[in-house]
Parts: sequence; structure tokens; C-alpha cells
Amino acid sequence: MAAALVVTGLTATDEQLDEWLSNRTLPLARQMGYPLLVPAHLPDTAIQPPRRLALAVEDRAFRLAPNATAVAPLLDALGTEIVTVVVLPSDNWTGGHTGLSVARACGLAASMPHSPLHKVGGEQPAPGILHAVDALAADVLAVLDRGHDWVDRLFIDSTTDQILRQKQTPVLLLAAHDALAAE
Repeated sequence: MAAALVVTGLTATDEQLDEWLSNRTLPLARQMGYPLLVPAHLPDTAIQPPRRLALAVEDRAFRLAPNATAVAPLLDALGTEIVTVVVLPSDNWTGGHTGLSVARACGLAASMPHSPLHKVGGEQPAPGILHAVDALAADVLAVLDRGHDWVDRLFIDSTTDQILRQKQTPVLLLAAHDALAAE
């Protein structure tokens, strides 16, 4: 498979409807299945190949869309370390292993079978993921894009949307499906 990566930016907006109308590129990851990179606004001196990628997953089974792994040769060539991040409820510190085992088998990069687990507990998903990115000093954050239709976007403030509004690092959106839906 040839490596493919779509790179896009977001437009600053003031309200939900403006955001939905002007940022129509976000569904591309889901529609095309290819990885979608949303770069952060960084000074030229801060731009470098990623050394560490935080892969945020839920503690449940998923399957990457077939084209989502097209970025694997690039991650392999760069030698990017990938750390699996799971945000857990504060009363379930023993969790995270389902998400980790599925992430290790997802095919995102050759190093995935050795991906360590970083747990964050007692926070909402978006702030927990962002804290993990800071704690790990990750250069890139990868999140699974299971997709939402336009009605969901009007009423649900998704974790991905929250992350994209607060990001300080590039975000890589990977099209994914719940494991049962993909079978």
C-alpha cells in the first residue's frame, strides 16, 4: 500500500454552526479512510519529525479503517515511538488493557506490538488525553475518528472537537470503527 496522508487546517470560528459550516474537512478522515493530520500553529524552529506519538484509545475493541494504516511506513521510517493512552474512570485503575491489546494489533506501525500503556484517571476524556500528551512530551496526538453525522455535531461536544480546539500539538485523525460494526 502506498503511503498517503491528508494534511489540513482549521478555521477559527465563534459559534457551533459557523464551526460546522467552515470546518468541513474533518469528516474527510472518516469518508476517505486515510489519516488526516491537523497541524498545530508552531514556530518554524519547533517543527521537526515526531519522536513520540500518543495514540488515544478507549478501553474497548476497535478496528482501523483499511486506509488508516497508510501512514505506517512513514511512522516506521521516522522511528516514531507510539504510546497508547487510555483515560479511565477514577474507580477503575485496573482497566486499559483491552484498548492496549487492540492498539498493539491495529497495524498503525511496526512498533505497535511493543507500545506501552499510559493511563490517565478521574478526568473527562479530552482533558485527560491532553494531560497525557503533556506528561509524555508527545510530538503528535493520534485519535480515533469513529465519525459523527451533522446532527450529532450540533448536539454533542465530541472529544475530538474539544481536543482540536485546545491542541498545542499536531493531531492525527485515524478513521476507525467499533470492532463489531467492522466485522
